[in-house]
Amino acid sequence: MQDYKISFLPTAKDELKEIANMHLNLVGPDSAEKITNKLLNSIELLSSNPYMGYKVKNAYMAKQGFRVIICGKYMCFYKISKNLIEIYHITDGRRNYFNKLI
Repeated sequence: MQDYKISFLPTAKDELKEIANMHLNLVGPDSAEKITNKLLNSIELLSSNPYMGYKVKNAYMAKQGFRVIICGKYMCFYKISKNLIEIYHITDGRRNYFNKLI
């Protein structure tokens, strides 16, 4: 099976930076690096197994083809198209994330 290419939409890139900056400011550089690596490593697994994430439960988002992987307290929302995985959002799952995503 051919690996999928992974692409981050600008919003997902910004959200990843925000998460890293939050950890940097609250805990320090080691925490920021650790969470960034953890998120990126989890996302990278999608390249060889794009369906490891589950379909979102929200009907509106499911119709649009969104899937999600959980990485600690963070949720990474993505879509699969041909040989490409597009990362749309990375958000804290403890928050009301739905309004942010639509």
